[in-house]
Order: sequence, then structure tokens, then C-alpha cells
Amino acid sequence: MANLLQSGMAWLDAQLVDHASSAVAYSRGASTVGIAATIGRHKPYDAGVEENSLYGFEMRLTFRRDALASLGLPQRGDVATITVGGVTSRYDVLPIDGERWWRDSDAFGNRIEVLVKLAERTT
Repeated sequence: MANLLQSGMAWLDAQLVDHASSAVAYSRGASTVGIAATIGRHKPYDAGVEENSLYGFEMRLTFRRDALASLGLPQRGDVATITVGGVTSRYDVLPIDGERWWRDSDAFGNRIEVLVKLAERTT
């Protein structure tokens, strides 16, 4: 008998990619990979920057583990860039729990989650 939970998670993963994901350019050094990421919880905070009234944002991105196959798992110095409506936002990847730069997002290790912080926004 098939594992119903695993089958359900595979179906949900496909739905997230097809219907609830945004195009993200994920970069490490000079290498960039396009991924489909689901934008999760985000939290604004005062970044202490007066120019353009920029407030900081931390948010979670989840995506398929194999999306970064050519780069390997997330690490220090990685950057995620999202463009929506002509506005490009660059996010720096942060340690998600003080040590690791990613964590599993599902019980089967098919999706991973990263914490990112708004570094720059341009129009």
C-alpha cells in the first residue's frame, strides 16, 4: 500500500509550485539559478534607514530541495532576488536558527525553507 501522507505531500508540493509560487533568482557568487519559491511568513521591522522610508523585511521562502541542485544547499552569502511590477527586491539569506542556513520544510525532505532579509529595493 502506498504511503498516503507521502503521496499527499507530493501532490501539495506540485500545487505550491503550480499555483502559489513566485519566480526567484537565487544567486551564489557569479552563479544564478531560477527557482519557483513560495513566499511565506514575512515580518517588517524598522531597518533604521531614512532614505526612501525603507523598512526592513524578513520573510521565509520555501522551495524544492532539488531546485538548487547545481549550487548545493543554501549557505552564507547567498542572495534571493524577486521582481514584481517593475520593483526588484534583493534579499540576503540569513541563518534560520542561528546555525543552519536552511531547514527541511516537510516531513520527507522534499522542500526546504530559508530565512531572507530585505537588503535593497530598486525600481
